[in-house]
Amino acid sequence: LPKTPALTGITLDKTVPSKPTLGCLLNTLGLEQGKPVEISANTFVTKQQVFDEHARDLGSEASKRAEAESVGSEGVDSERSVGSEGAVFSLYRKRIVWQMIKRIWHKVLTDFNFDELFLKGTPRELVSFIRVVV
Repeated sequence: LPKTPALTGITLDKTVPSKPTLGCLLNTLGLEQGKPVEISANTFVTKQQVFDEHARDLGSEASKRAEAESVGSEGVDSERSVGSEGAVFSLYRKRIVWQMIKRIWHKVLTDFNFDELFLKGTPRELVSFIRVVV
């Protein structure tokens, strides 16, 4: 396996909870207004933490925006441009939704595997399946 998390496709965002709920997604509105939010038990996130963690992933587009602002920001929508708070929180919400989708898929696949391996067959069939896999 690759030693760097980026190569495994696993994001290690500290501000995205491992088991997000719809309430967590709704709380991002308060977070965007500067109110700290509890994303899981005793784990609070601030607006600055979200900005610091997710703005870096907007990549070279953020540097293009900064360059455009130094020349003159005509034609740049400061609220939704890349690197702005709006763009950062849009990315943050997108990552929360993807985490929700991944959790649902994990549950569905786990339920399917449990039903197929443990409930439909005899214990002997389960043991023979494990021998084949291992």
